Amino acid sequence: MSFYNVKTRRRVEVPETLLQKQVVIRRHGVPSYAVTAECEGARLYRFVTKPEFDALNVPVRTGS
Repeated sequence: MSFYNVKTRRRVEVPETLLQKQVVIRRHGVPSYAVTAECEGARLYRFVTKPEFDALNVPVRTGS
């Protein structure tokens, strides 16, 4: 999956084995769905749709 690394200002490809998915609860209880990864010392986030989130077969990240 590709992510945009803000530190290096480049798009990076991260293998699916390093991905985790996370539900972020926003104001008023509205959920957002994100995929996270750690690459080159930077935590990367990518917001995805609910169907994309459900289709990913990766572990769910808990905590903040």
